[in-house]
Amino acid sequence: MGGIMILFLLILGTSFSASAQMTDLMGTLAVDGMMTAQSVKGYNTANLQLKKNKIAQELQIKNMEIQTLMLNNPQNVSRETFSVAGYPASAKVEQSGFSITLNRVDEKLCTSFDNHFSGAKKVEKNNCSKNTVKFYY
Repeated sequence: MGGIMILFLLILGTSFSASAQMTDLMGTLAVDGMMTAQSVKGYNTANLQLKKNKIAQELQIKNMEIQTLMLNNPQNVSRETFSVAGYPASAKVEQSGFSITLNRVDEKLCTSFDNHFSGAKKVEKNNCSKNTVKFYY
């Protein structure tokens, strides 16, 4: 009878141990999965901010170039095409200044621009579905 009891406790002990290890493993995998998901989300947020910073920096430089060009010969501005942070862009003389239009901008990036991004007087984002955003200076 004592041998059967020992055998029963031995079997019972190994089955609880295996089940506890499985629960521990599942918990570890769940935590690891959540950490990975948060890492990807953080990376995407940082990447979006990096793109915005690069666009803002290049828009400010292009803004100064166009303002200088407008002092000398405003007619050349409307025909100027260039690239801003890898996005095709164009400039156009408007009634109260000029505008810079970026094309092929991701919709998520387009919608993230606030109304006075990079010193613009106004940002027209209603064409984000067409991947176009227009900055008025």
